Amino acid sequence: MVLFVQFVGEAIVNTAVGGALALALCEVALPFTAALTGTTLHMDYGFTLPFLFGVVLLTGLACGLYPAIVLSSYQPAHVLAATRMPSGGRNAARLRNGLVIIQFAFAVAFAICTLVVNRQAHFMQFLDLGFAREGILISSNVVTGDAGRERALIEAMRHTPGVVSTSFSQLTPKIDNRNRFNVTPIGSHSEDIHVLGDTIVGDYATTYRPHLLAGRWFDINHGEDNSPSDDSFFARQGKTFNVVVNQTALSRLGFRSPESAIGTLLKSGGIRLRIIGVTQDLRFISARDEISPQVTFNSNDPQAYSHVSVRFSGVSENIMRTRLKSAWDQVFPDAPSSFETVQERMSTFYITEQRRGWLFSIASGVAVTIACLGLYGLASFIALRRTHEVGIRKALGATSQKVLTLMLRDFLRPVLVACVLAAVPAWLVVQSWLSGFHQRIAVSWLDFAIVVSGTIAIAALTVLGQTLRLARAEPARALRAE
Repeated sequence: MVLFVQFVGEAIVNTAVGGALALALCEVALPFTAALTGTTLHMDYGFTLPFLFGVVLLTGLACGLYPAIVLSSYQPAHVLAATRMPSGGRNAARLRNGLVIIQFAFAVAFAICTLVVNRQAHFMQFLDLGFAREGILISSNVVTGDAGRERALIEAMRHTPGVVSTSFSQLTPKIDNRNRFNVTPIGSHSEDIHVLGDTIVGDYATTYRPHLLAGRWFDINHGEDNSPSDDSFFARQGKTFNVVVNQTALSRLGFRSPESAIGTLLKSGGIRLRIIGVTQDLRFISARDEISPQVTFNSNDPQAYSHVSVRFSGVSENIMRTRLKSAWDQVFPDAPSSFETVQERMSTFYITEQRRGWLFSIASGVAVTIACLGLYGLASFIALRRTHEVGIRKALGATSQKVLTLMLRDFLRPVLVACVLAAVPAWLVVQSWLSGFHQRIAVSWLDFAIVVSGTIAIAALTVLGQTLRLARAEPARALRAE
């Protein structure tokens, strides 16, 4: 009983020391973690200390209970008379291997999930948005109904040095407006589809450079290319206006190809809409969300809650922001302005996954390190137990290379089993997580191969020292070691 209490007590003390060190590391890592997550974090000791006490107590008991039972149950006479160190038999060996397998299974599964999260974050950051994202600055809202001031703003920015083109639009990256209505093809039995509307003013095609799949873009020489403003649009009963639709609208309307939609008439209430062009989907929203079918109008009339988009060239972003602010202040001296790049506006859609990937990478590294420590302890114990066996093998003619191969195979077997066990749960978890994205990466067997290969390589390096020491041992010394 005294030995049992001693062993359990030592385990609890060791765990308490580790808990104190962990608490100190948490304090050191807290500012770093807050910077990664973009949040404000603080340590609540009123909750943390009681929780830590419970964790230390339970972990110490869990870690020390089995060794205390085994070690305190040895009979002194048998231990003193034995020529070998007690090992607990096959059941104990299976338990040791099982613990290593569990550690590595969690580490490998976590590492696979981390790799997929980082790949998805990178995919979202460099996703094809359907337009040329580089070299564009986008303003804050322009809330005005004065067409003259809007034209003056466009002219002021258009004549700003470094500006290539300028346009107004209701939809921009990170903006999904509420201008939605129903359309249906004339002469078709198709049901109405709910579409998202956007109205542009100015040289939108040059500014965003959307990928035109068929047809043409708006031209001021075509009278029907000019649509009225939102307030008077649906009052023009019987009128026909030209529009450009996106690829999703093309699919929802039932057209087989972009070319087949050109010239087709749609109706929305008493208004007819002629499709003159089809563009690739412009992704102004997160990769998590599905792109809406979209109908784009061209207008010379003022638009409510529009944004100015400017394409520039040959000038740095900071200089261009300063010049655009000066042009803005000439027309709207009392209205604050801010100009952002497409990447800055879209970053809110992937920064969470990016930060999660960074945190998961750190956690995966810690998990693999802990698993390797367990493997190293197991390798040290086995190496001590099998010294005599290695001496016999080498005395019978086994080479150091054969002994090295044998030991590495035995040491790495639990790691290989852990990799197999971790594969299916990791695949299910990443598939479930990726299902929340409308556009996502495909999980490849290479993701698993990279993690498994890296884990095996790290594990091999972990036990290499013990393995080399055994393989190089002289037979006489190895046999005398027992």
